[in-house]
Amino acid sequence: MKHETFPAVTVAANELRGALAFMRQVVERRNTIPILGAIRITGAGDSMTVTGADLDIECSVTLPAEAAAPVSFCINPMILTRLLSGETGRVSISVAGGIITVQAGILTARINDLYPAIDFPPFNFSPSDTADVPEQALVRALRVCLPRISLEETRYYLNGVYLHPVGDTLCAVATDGHQLGRYQTDAPWPLPAMIVPRKTALILRNRIMDRPDSAIRCAADTTASVPRIEFAADNWVIRSKVIDGTFPNYTLVIPAPADDIDVLISVETLRRLAVGMSDMPRAVQIDGDGGMMTAAARSFSATICAPVTGKGPAIGFKHKYLMAMANLGPAFRIQGKGPNDPARLITDDPAATIVLMPMRF
Repeated sequence: MKHETFPAVTVAANELRGALAFMRQVVERRNTIPILGAIRITGAGDSMTVTGADLDIECSVTLPAEAAAPVSFCINPMILTRLLSGETGRVSISVAGGIITVQAGILTARINDLYPAIDFPPFNFSPSDTADVPEQALVRALRVCLPRISLEETRYYLNGVYLHPVGDTLCAVATDGHQLGRYQTDAPWPLPAMIVPRKTALILRNRIMDRPDSAIRCAADTTASVPRIEFAADNWVIRSKVIDGTFPNYTLVIPAPADDIDVLISVETLRRLAVGMSDMPRAVQIDGDGGMMTAAARSFSATICAPVTGKGPAIGFKHKYLMAMANLGPAFRIQGKGPNDPARLITDDPAATIVLMPMRF
């Protein structure tokens, strides 16, 4: 194998450490293809780009750096992360004679160059449609949808977030058959309907922040055999294949508004119900007329009760589904027609629609 030589590229340790944390979300630690366990670093002039990929997703981030000449090499991100632990200054990386030399403060590491950069898999992307979505709207949509993505591989088309236009604006939906989350934004969405895989959605959620004055550039590539989607900001890009399937007509399971059952639930009370048991409660019975919420342990050897405010007959739900509301606010309302009918979970955000199927207590 012919080894290339590259002069040193220098970058702030904290900047590179943040980039590596980003890459570790996409790079799998165990791979049958060795190059997929590495990241690619390219640089020239006053910047460098760090890229990580699996066979379906590619993430990259561009950092301010100094490179005397163009560089391109691959390295194991876990090794580099350990070398940067605790370092606050600048890091210098060079390649010569099949050895990658990393100078991080008082440490000098020499690592075998095992991954030729030419082997790094390309992720071709030719955007056909683009849209700018407010970052705040995208964050809130993912908060609603991520806990409700199905993990069952048999229904693969439910293993992601369904981004699609309703009218001309973006709507995000996820369901696992027991619960459904829908978030209707005001952002224009000229892109086609696409199912974004759960891993991609998680990486995106970890990258973006709830900023009202920022937007995320979204693009679609429908020219490939499997369509692809891109999310990008000023210095980072996430590209991903989408799930090639048909999302079901979810509108059929959204019940009409009803308030025969109307109970106010505190997230802190739900959390205390779990803390008071030796194992996580499986089910929670909510009795609006009786003013009581009761949780049973998985072994059914103990129950714990707490007061609630509302009206309606007793209805039961899985505790973990109710706790998924924790990231949407300190409290929410459960409204529905009857104990055997799907219920709506109402938050302070009118753009969010959350539906939960009841269970026997």
